[in-house]
Amino acid sequence: MNVPRSAVFLLLAALVALPARAGEAVTIKANAGLGGLCRPGRWIPVRVDVDYRGAEAAGELIVDWGDARVRRAISLASQSRKQFELYVRTPDPRDSMTVRLMVSGHEVATAEAPVRLIAPADALTVCVAPANTWSVSGVACSTTVNPEALPHSWRGYGAADDVVWESGGPTMLSGEQQTALNQWRAVQAIENAEASSPSIAAITPPARALYRTGTAMLTYTLALGVFVWPLSRIRSRSLFAYPVIAALVAVGSVAAIASGRIGPGRSVHVSQAAVVQQLAGTKGSLVQAHGVAEFPSLGAVEVRAIRADGEMAVRSGRDRRDLSFDENGAPLFAGTYGLGATATFEVEAVTAFEALRAASRGTTVRVSNISIHQLRDCRFGTGFSRLNVGSLAPGQSVEAERRAEPGDAVFSCTLAAPVIELTESRRSIDSDGTAVVMIRLPEGPRTP
Repeated sequence: MNVPRSAVFLLLAALVALPARAGEAVTIKANAGLGGLCRPGRWIPVRVDVDYRGAEAAGELIVDWGDARVRRAISLASQSRKQFELYVRTPDPRDSMTVRLMVSGHEVATAEAPVRLIAPADALTVCVAPANTWSVSGVACSTTVNPEALPHSWRGYGAADDVVWESGGPTMLSGEQQTALNQWRAVQAIENAEASSPSIAAITPPARALYRTGTAMLTYTLALGVFVWPLSRIRSRSLFAYPVIAALVAVGSVAAIASGRIGPGRSVHVSQAAVVQQLAGTKGSLVQAHGVAEFPSLGAVEVRAIRADGEMAVRSGRDRRDLSFDENGAPLFAGTYGLGATATFEVEAVTAFEALRAASRGTTVRVSNISIHQLRDCRFGTGFSRLNVGSLAPGQSVEAERRAEPGDAVFSCTLAAPVIELTESRRSIDSDGTAVVMIRLPEGPRTP
């Protein structure tokens, strides 16, 4: 049967047009920074508007900026418009970043978000006011931002030195935005405190999980030796013996990998070592932690840090680059791991965890243990009437007088418990850990 040339032409034209129609079903727009401004090595917000006209689907937003990449899982309802807020930082920035929307592993839309870099020595003051209403004189505004465009995470203010409001103050913020602003100010105060904050690089990764891995490997090796030993006693080996040995090794390996799918072996074991920093009068804590996760069997995992606003990155001997977040913005790391395999990860986040509460009256400072854990090796910083305190039981308090000479306005303890809450959708998490807990004490009048 002869097909008319015109019909062939129309069919080819239709096939060529299909990708264009698919692309027209999705459009995204992106803008980044605080009024488009950002700094190298500091967090900046990226707001992405998605206009979706396809069938209901699961997707992923990917932001590439310099050598950094951030992934955020999203759900796309049919005929919907949504705005998403992501956060990215890199020491090697470019003057624009690329935002891509992936659906079923295919790129369906892309957008560019230009940014302006601010030098580290230059001040970045964010003035907040509705459009064209800023009237405060004497303030050198680097940029003016509408209150509705302010970040929903403390990380979004990372590039700013100061945030200034027009008369009336931050009355138009949502609860989430107000919390973000308060947390950023607390983190800024901690980082600018006279007593230097510990670096995450100085925290030693815990090693307990490695002991469990070594035990599993030793047990498997011994069991394999028991099976192979009789074959090694055969003086005149035939070629048949070698395939049998290889088969035993293969079967033993499969059994070892598959073990742990039932019973207590289903748990992912995590050991943590952390530094927790609090600011008196502020909710939550800034947590920096190293962790080692050990996996019970071969399979895919997604380990999430819950009630944590920050990042979680796997360390594998190279610089951090690829950060992932779930639909709710919770940081996670994912991968496929076998029996006894381990992953070393880092967490830097503001969390809901609190162990200490402090208040002052005159020169007297009172610190209380508000956690459910025993705190040990507690001490005041220099400049107080007492230094070593010892242990604090849950609910117990201790007082000290602030002296005239300057000192570190801190109180610290050690804690034998994990502080980062982790979850995995298919397995339970068995956590242990240690932490140094510090609280920056409130300022008060000094004795003459």
